[in-house]
Amino acid sequence: MVTYANLRAEMARTGLDNHKIAETLQIAERSFRNKLNGLSAFTLPEAKAIRDVHFPNFAIEDLFKNTHSAAQHATQQAHLF
Repeated sequence: MVTYANLRAEMARTGLDNHKIAETLQIAERSFRNKLNGLSAFTLPEAKAIRDVHFPNFAIEDLFKNTHSAAQHATQQAHLF
């Protein structure tokens, strides 16, 4: 599962909560949580809006770098052998 560790870290560092970013995107907080948890995808316009409004000093590629949970990483590694 994608975890968006960089986005989560910057949200925590700046005190932004899910509700505030959901407002920026004009979507329900649950929809934002689903995106943050990898259950649905961020669109490029959504990623740009989050970056432009809340994190203008970050490259989208860095902010939305796909990171995976430790369990998924272990599963992927196991399939390499």
